[in-house]
Amino acid sequence: MLLKVGDKLHVLIRRKFEKDIRRHMIGMVENASENAVVVLGRKAVYNGTKANYIIINDLSSQVVSLTDNGNIITVLPDDVNLDDLHYKVSPGKTLLTDGKNYTLRINDAGMNS
Repeated sequence: MLLKVGDKLHVLIRRKFEKDIRRHMIGMVENASENAVVVLGRKAVYNGTKANYIIINDLSSQVVSLTDNGNIITVLPDDVNLDDLHYKVSPGKTLLTDGKNYTLRINDAGMNS
């Protein structure tokens, strides 16, 4: 199995249309199979008014397909504290960072996702 229980993930749910909500999930794998994982974590949505992502602090579980090409899944390093992660958005660039040693550029094909 490619992903295992305890892996830390950032999941970008790719937009199908320009006006679709930009959604992400940051969390840890609770259960895994060959085709899907259950991720316990926090969701993030883009706030166009403030031009930034808002991380929703309520923990929730979400089934994430490993076969859906609309999901871009990044395995985060084991030493990253998920609670420290936050977004930094500037024109043409969106970063997810812990403010210490880890930064992930999460733009998809030149578009903010």
